[in-house]
Amino acid sequence: MVVKELRVLLLWLLVALFVGCTNEPESNIPDGDYINRTEEFGELGGWKFRCKVYGEAQTVADNGGQVEFLKKVDQLLADASEYFQVSGINDEGANQVHFYMTEFVEFEGPSREVMMLDESEVADSFDLRLVVNTHAAEDDLAEGWLGEPYLAIGHTHQRTWGANAVGELVVNLARSRGVTPLNGGEIDIRNNAIAKVGFEADECVTNDPFHTHEWSDYAKSVINQAADRRVAKPELGYLPSDKLNLRVLTPEGAIAKGAQMELYPVYDGSGEVSTKSIYKGTMNSAGNMVFFKNPFTDEAPDDDDRQIVNYFVVINYEDTQGYGWMPLYEVLAAGAKGEKEYVRVLQLTGNEGPIPGQDYILRKKEYEKLGGWKFRCRVYGEKQTVKDHGGRIEFMKKVDKLMADVSAHFQVPGINDAGGNEVHFFMVDFQEFSGPISNSIYRTDGVGQPDFDFRMYINGHSPEGDTPTGWLGPPYMNVSHNFGDLFTGWAIDAIAHECGHFRGVPDLYASEVHADKNPINGEAHESITCMMNYPYGLRHWSEYALLLINKSADKRVGVDANDYFPNGGTEVVVVDQQGAPVEGATIKFYPVYPYSYTVTKQPLYEGTTDVAGCYDFGEVNPFFKPGTRDNIVNYLVEVVHNGVKYYEWMPMHEAQTVGCKDIDDTYVKTFTLK
Repeated sequence: MVVKELRVLLLWLLVALFVGCTNEPESNIPDGDYINRTEEFGELGGWKFRCKVYGEAQTVADNGGQVEFLKKVDQLLADASEYFQVSGINDEGANQVHFYMTEFVEFEGPSREVMMLDESEVADSFDLRLVVNTHAAEDDLAEGWLGEPYLAIGHTHQRTWGANAVGELVVNLARSRGVTPLNGGEIDIRNNAIAKVGFEADECVTNDPFHTHEWSDYAKSVINQAADRRVAKPELGYLPSDKLNLRVLTPEGAIAKGAQMELYPVYDGSGEVSTKSIYKGTMNSAGNMVFFKNPFTDEAPDDDDRQIVNYFVVINYEDTQGYGWMPLYEVLAAGAKGEKEYVRVLQLTGNEGPIPGQDYILRKKEYEKLGGWKFRCRVYGEKQTVKDHGGRIEFMKKVDKLMADVSAHFQVPGINDAGGNEVHFFMVDFQEFSGPISNSIYRTDGVGQPDFDFRMYINGHSPEGDTPTGWLGPPYMNVSHNFGDLFTGWAIDAIAHECGHFRGVPDLYASEVHADKNPINGEAHESITCMMNYPYGLRHWSEYALLLINKSADKRVGVDANDYFPNGGTEVVVVDQQGAPVEGATIKFYPVYPYSYTVTKQPLYEGTTDVAGCYDFGEVNPFFKPGTRDNIVNYLVEVVHNGVKYYEWMPMHEAQTVGCKDIDDTYVKTFTLK
């Protein structure tokens, strides 16, 4: 019995001792809390920030009272801190970053009054404030970040402690470290009235904290610059101190010389590209468009007080239009890395389109695709004529069709056979002009131009007496065009004819003679069938034309037909019907001058045939006026034998045909007496 009582007594003492130990209160836990916050904060490493937390009374009650509420806040801040504990942020401090509640205050009423408290006198006791209120009114200031002097984050997410709530808090904590949200400058293509181009910011927690834990290069740079400072620089505090530059590169990486830029702002909170540009410029010799005033501050030349968070950049380079963006956060990233000067580089991709309202195709690319012999034409359209044909784009489409139809005249057997008969006349540039063609066509700077091979002036409103459709060769290299309806039917044939001149072929009809203008025998002369005679309704090139076109090949300036008189000279041989030479026949040469359509009354040369029936001009070229290189394009040749007169024509193109075939040959004109 005694032993049993002793066992019970010992058991009671052990239980009492154990219970007494577990119920003894922790000496360092303050009333109303469950941990010693000062000690816990002191044990944290890395960058750590003291949060003074304000909890709205009803929100606290909803979450189980003060202690339970504090536990949830601790977990919320711990979860948010984990977003910052990644490679690239405070690497030297083992990526330790902590936002920690060091003080708690319960309040009643709206958040606004708490958010805007000026606690500068007690600011040394905390680094930022977190105001939690799930009962805030819609018009209350209850969410977001307020910088100095308030240093307050409003947190009103209905699901206060869930993943979304953590994400929202992370965004605001990043702002407390000086990071501006990247998505403020994002643009849906539907909200860009300038061009259907959108902008998506770099992947970053501040853009979409609910789906990524990644920080952008910009955000990391700013967070690292702020480090463990109690107050980070404001968002614009990282703008480079010196000038900003904009540079455009070609797809190959070269500077796009002469590129023109126009910049349209995106204002914070607008979600759209402004339709009013505030900067225009051209790259300078160093390849930069320089902003001498910061385009993201109130120095920008606009009348809007909102912060500019991005620029939509329209780039016009050569015949293409490209687009780019210049977001604020990339400029700030440069400043956060210590760069005093910022250069925004935009590189064209090679997939840009034509300049809207200027063209409908990329002419440089289309021209480069062409094979064979190809020639660049700069086309000028008279302003009213352009309007008559539907405006610039429709007019250009018609010119392109015209040039393709003209080219088809040359894409025939006998022309560039080795290159698959490919010949192309292509409009590489278009400009408008005013007034008659004659005011412009006599420009003498046509040879050796880097951007075109010849020019064409089109005017459907040419006044009486204006330059007709025709060709002006070197040094002009110009086609005038005001024929017919300009683009179809005989107009195509007319321009094909003029392009024949461009390729070195003279007018064959220049040698023709009207019967009433032939005082010698009253006969008319018609030249050979050819596009270079009467081209309308025709698609035929004479042997003479084919030879000269092929001699010109792809040379920018066509050959000069006068260089193809045969070196062996010119002879006239008179034979009888049996082919025997006729000696002693009298021979006279009556010249025909270009476009005169007239046989001159007086012969320019005369003589008699020798024993071989030959009259040899020797070193004299009868197709040049004596002492000049001015052409005589034809002769009416009169032969008198036994009192009988015989007549024959001797056109210049026959001599040049011989020279094209063999420059060392001799042009022999044979007369058979009948």
